[in-house]
This record gives sequence, structure tokens and C-alpha cells, in this order.
Amino acid sequence: MLKKEFLALAAFLMLTISAQAQEVPQIETNPSDLEKRVERVDKLAANLGLDEPTTATFKEIYAGMEAKTKEIRNQDIDRREKRAQLKTLREETDEQMKEILTEEQFAKYEEMRKKRRQRQRDRRQKKREENQ
Repeated sequence: MLKKEFLALAAFLMLTISAQAQEVPQIETNPSDLEKRVERVDKLAANLGLDEPTTATFKEIYAGMEAKTKEIRNQDIDRREKRAQLKTLREETDEQMKEILTEEQFAKYEEMRKKRRQRQRDRRQKKREENQ
């Protein structure tokens, strides 16, 4: 009888441990990442030639987008659903940016974003190649 109780307890503990190991990791922001983001937003605003009030609004929109992005990434939902939510967020952010930027500034903003995404893709591809 004691052996059955011990085996039941051991099985319960194993299930508990494996369930905890499968929890979704939370994306944490360390201070150096935050500093890099602030620097990137400042550089972006400078490259777009934004004036003081527009820069402040730009930073507000960008900070809101980053906070919402972090929320979405930390949700325990299907990957496709996350992508859909992030796409919607990007579209909403673009609409806000269009309201504060001139047509030329918005075009430049999109071009800079495309270049950044391409650099990220290139880095990921390079890492994949190195790991093979």
C-alpha cells in the first residue's frame, strides 16, 4: 500500500514539474535594451527632422506601441493570433504616425523601418547559417 502511495506522489510531482517547465517565458526588458530603444527613437526622430512637439508625440506613440507589443508577446496564445494582433497594432500605429508626420516624413519612416527589418532578417539568416 505504501508503495502505491509513493508512486502516485512521484507521478504527481513529475507532472507538476513538467507543467511548470512548459510555462510561457515572460519577455523582460533589461536596462541596456531600454537605453538602446530610447537612443533608437531619438535617432529616428532626428533623422525624420521632427520638431520638439512632434518628437514628444512621436515618442509617446512609440512607447505605447512598445508596451502593447510586449503585452501581446507575453500572452499565452497561438502564434498566429499573436502575429495577427501585432499586425493590427502596427496598422494602428501607422495611422497615428500619419496624423503627426508629413507625407515625406512618413515615407522616410517606412523606408527606415523596411531597412531595419531587412537587417534583422539578415542577422537571423547569418545566425542560422552559423548554427548549421
